Amino acid sequence: MSRLQAWSFSKRHNSTAFPTTEPLYNVDVKLKEGCSILHPSWYIQGNIVGWKNVTYVLWEGRYYYVRDMILEHNTLFRLDAVVDVLATYQQYILSSVQFVERADQHYDPFMSDNYVSQSNLIHTPDVTVGDTPPNFSVEGTYVVRTVGKSATQNATGISSWALSRSEVASLISSTFDENHYDFLSDTSVKSFFNPFQYILDVKYFPFSKQAFGGSSERIYLGWWDTGIDATPVLNPSISYSQDIAIPSGEYNDFRRYDSNWSTIRIWIPGCGLHFFNVSELGVGFSIRFDIDVATGQCLVKIHPNACKNGYVSVFSGMFCSPVSIGQLDNNTASLITTGLATVGALSSGNFLGAAGSAVNTIQNFLQPTASVNGTTGNMTTLTDTIRVIVTLTQYQSKDIPSGVAGRPVMRRLQLNTFSGYVKCGNPSIFAPATDTEIQEINNLLAEGVYIDVP
Repeated sequence: MSRLQAWSFSKRHNSTAFPTTEPLYNVDVKLKEGCSILHPSWYIQGNIVGWKNVTYVLWEGRYYYVRDMILEHNTLFRLDAVVDVLATYQQYILSSVQFVERADQHYDPFMSDNYVSQSNLIHTPDVTVGDTPPNFSVEGTYVVRTVGKSATQNATGISSWALSRSEVASLISSTFDENHYDFLSDTSVKSFFNPFQYILDVKYFPFSKQAFGGSSERIYLGWWDTGIDATPVLNPSISYSQDIAIPSGEYNDFRRYDSNWSTIRIWIPGCGLHFFNVSELGVGFSIRFDIDVATGQCLVKIHPNACKNGYVSVFSGMFCSPVSIGQLDNNTASLITTGLATVGALSSGNFLGAAGSAVNTIQNFLQPTASVNGTTGNMTTLTDTIRVIVTLTQYQSKDIPSGVAGRPVMRRLQLNTFSGYVKCGNPSIFAPATDTEIQEINNLLAEGVYIDVP
């Protein structure tokens, strides 16, 4: 005979819990002959009806689940049970160090979790808009590059001028006015002089003239005075930086940084729309613009705020809009060439051919051809999208299975630091138990158990 304690006790099959209250019964029992200690049966003298709520027992240091009760005769019944290895060997389990794959504590919220299901629907995109660049102006400034002398720009013979739209109109009007050029009273000189050849290009920049520096001075086309005063461009480049926060979005775990869940699109003025991973940028980034005034090209550098010396990406683009201007060509070269051909025809006796060539030459000279200097860009693209725009798009998520399947841990830890769900990888337990019990404990830890400590 041996003693058996019995309780009415509810627990999950994969839990380490055991009862801590006083047992309902503490009786002598007789072990059935030929039974296994892991699946024992006991004969108990008593009323089976009184035992109908008993679900859990302790016998000889092992806890058991009650599987069945069978009335043998009168007041003798048999109680069948199966060992509960998690409760029996709880102290050995908790003192062990295992590689924990998932748990309700010590998890890493930023580790990707394939237990979380993704919806095909997206949340409403979250947007952050950068500041307006310094010296921004919708009216902007027209940078005109000319060949001619300058009091402050003599290095290459090319001068750059910052003009308003009305000042550009005045310059063009002045260029067309032959009264500005005293030497043009001579018709032969007029045929050779084309003032537009001294205007290399015109570009629109969305900045006020203050961004370009310099004080007013006279514009010359070659050696000739246009009569127009303008601001010389003394700053070869325009630079500015901004710190921009990433939108907060819906998540603050792995879904925020996983490209399968979240996507960042950044509109970069002058460079267009570009895609990034949130993990590249962190919580925010710094963006720097370096704009070359002579060409309008911009170099854009992006680096996360957490790493000022490391770049996420570098882009190049255009931060200006080219502007075309009209000019008139007198076809002087054709006049010279045809004139030479006429002389040759006369000397060879071809009077009719010479006369025809001369007539064509005079018509070309008297009716100059209109042409265009430069190309035309899109100013609206610059002025309407001058600010950096960051858009965070995230897919909707189903529930995270914390409490029933834990979250990723992927570390070696002692199990007594946990409560609730724990799942181990390749567990190995040392305990004074049978081989069958050890294997069952290891299998349960690999499938996932609940650490329930009184």
